[in-house]
Amino acid sequence: MQHMSLELKCLRLVVFPRTMDDLEIAHFLGRDVKAQLNRLVESAPIVGKRDLLLSFSSMIISKFTGLGHPQTSELSDGRRWLASLLHGASEATIVGLPSMTMHMEEPHEGDGAGKGVDGLAGATQYNRAQEEGTGGFGSCAELFKVDD
Repeated sequence: MQHMSLELKCLRLVVFPRTMDDLEIAHFLGRDVKAQLNRLVESAPIVGKRDLLLSFSSMIISKFTGLGHPQTSELSDGRRWLASLLHGASEATIVGLPSMTMHMEEPHEGDGAGKGVDGLAGATQYNRAQEEGTGGFGSCAELFKVDD
């Protein structure tokens, strides 16, 4: 059995442009993110299995357009470089997700090469009780505020 877990107050993922000509990035900002992945490795006669449990109190998925051009001197500091890249950019929210818990299981046979998400079974639960009183992103958004 292999096990991985994480617990983060704030998770920020930025999907960078595919090419130098692409002036958009995708941005995911999650709060109170918890994840647990268990993987049972196949061994005769036991069939392997993946089990993922993911929860968050809120998540916003957005895109930024009109990106800036950071200077080479800013490459050593990731936060400063990202702030420079996003300076003057326009943000458009794609979706805002409320508090959720997701559970996904997948039987895992063989080496798993090329399996994708075939056989994936899952459930999502909207956590209304957890959402009350969260007040949006609060301090999480403040950590990454970009000054214009």
